[in-house]
Amino acid sequence: LLPVFAPLSACRARSKNGCNDNGWMDALARTSNDNGLTWSEPALIYPNPQGQTMGTPTAVVDRSTGTIFLFVCVNFQQIWLLNSTDGGKHWSAPRNLTSVLKPPGWERVYYGTQQGITVDLGNGGERLILCANHHGDDNGATTVFSDDHGKTWRNGETVPPAQLGECSLAQTSAGVTMYARVVYDDSSERPRRALAFSTDFGVSFSAGDTSGFPGNPGADSEGAFLQFGGLFMVGSPWGLPSAGRHNYTILVSKAEGGRVGSWAPLPGAAPLYAGQAEYSTMLVPTADNATFFVTYERGDIYGGHGVLRLTQLALPAAAGSISAAPSCRDRFREPFASSSIWNVAIGSGAEFAHAKLYLADGPCGRPRCSAATQFHN
Repeated sequence: LLPVFAPLSACRARSKNGCNDNGWMDALARTSNDNGLTWSEPALIYPNPQGQTMGTPTAVVDRSTGTIFLFVCVNFQQIWLLNSTDGGKHWSAPRNLTSVLKPPGWERVYYGTQQGITVDLGNGGERLILCANHHGDDNGATTVFSDDHGKTWRNGETVPPAQLGECSLAQTSAGVTMYARVVYDDSSERPRRALAFSTDFGVSFSAGDTSGFPGNPGADSEGAFLQFGGLFMVGSPWGLPSAGRHNYTILVSKAEGGRVGSWAPLPGAAPLYAGQAEYSTMLVPTADNATFFVTYERGDIYGGHGVLRLTQLALPAAAGSISAAPSCRDRFREPFASSSIWNVAIGSGAEFAHAKLYLADGPCGRPRCSAATQFHN
């Protein structure tokens, strides 16, 4: 999602290839002229007659010129850059930046999935910057940035530890914060969320810190991250790793000295969706600066029954109204503590409803649903 002349949403389409991460995938875009109420039909960003794998298209908008720069990793080996000067209606031919942005030893590269940001350098200059990660001799997350309005691009330093995967960025007066998934590809209850901090505008970062999230680990999945009006927000599936990707929840933190403080659930979005949910992105639209968009994969996408869901929510009225949540680890187990941040307290208004557990032997190695089980909902 991008806040350009009108909201723009870009994604990759897997319809020709089922749920596999490799194979024929196209890069698509849709635009809206009414602040997200209605959207154009999906349009190809660039023709793909050879049936190549177009990785998740990841864009950043130059707020000085309105130009959109969109990166696509082709077959996870080549790095293409396209641009649009009319809000995503038309796109340039791609520039191949592989020789510049893929050093020897990087076997596969992945951009996104959150849109990039424009960083204020404090001297009147601006930096276009976005997140990426790579596998090879030097695994981990990194940034890609330009200080000359997209003419040239280069990589930042790889952020430790090596398990950092998909990441997102936000800037405050104190510096640039990176939110990243910690990738283990197993069901162990190791921390799955990390924050890193940069004081050089996103070139290098501190090591990823996993101690800041209540009830970490959370599901093994990418998450959306943004900062606006003194608030940080992160959205992600927040079940236990052994239970699969579900329970999409948005957490909010009041910035403390430009840094992330304590996290609390966003009212009305804890969870936003309790069922199976996957990757996502978030954006505050410039049309009102009072709401934000959440786009997330919802439902059994690996079984062919999922959707790409767009939800528009009101921003919290005041940063001071967000209270810190107690840390707990009981959100999917009975009995439920009255202090649980994931469930309302058990009382006269509580109901028991059927919920579904997720097992690890579904299509493509992804979770499938088991029989309904009684959980406090």
